[in-house]
Amino acid sequence: QALVDDRVPPAPNRSRDDAIGELARRYFQSHGPATVHDFAWWSGLTMGEARRGAATVDSALLLAAPPGPDRVAGADFLLPN
Repeated sequence: QALVDDRVPPAPNRSRDDAIGELARRYFQSHGPATVHDFAWWSGLTMGEARRGAATVDSALLLAAPPGPDRVAGADFLLPN
């Protein structure tokens, strides 16, 4: 048996904005393309915080607006709850 402190190196200290940027990067890489609203809902961040985080993410992973039937004819979109 070993203590976690003996096995896992300490995480680097980050500013809140850096941490939100990293969270946004990981979210959009695994859930994108998605909207900033999706990210705010998923993370529980305010829209302002979510926008700041999304500003650090590759724009190819961001949608300007959620897809709808008027945007893509004949497409199905499966969304989680």
